[in-house]
Amino acid sequence: MDEATKLTKRRVNALEHVVLPKISDNIEYINSELDEMEREEFTRLKKCQDKKKKHKEEEEEYFKSEGLVDDESKYMNVSKNFNADNFN
Repeated sequence: MDEATKLTKRRVNALEHVVLPKISDNIEYINSELDEMEREEFTRLKKCQDKKKKHKEEEEEYFKSEGLVDDESKYMNVSKNFNADNFN
């Protein structure tokens, strides 16, 4: 019986002092990586939105310069026929 108790205590100590700290470290690492990925995704999203906004402004500027925009009816249904090659 004494051997079984010693063996059980060794296993408990190993779990408390080796396995659980490793698992905790892994959890912290995974959480930090997920946070970093979330920040990267937010940055990508903001850049994409900025690009889209800039393209929209360039498109509006082009239509205004070509006289295709009426102040009351924006783009006069030309926008759906717009080709991005006009900027090249």
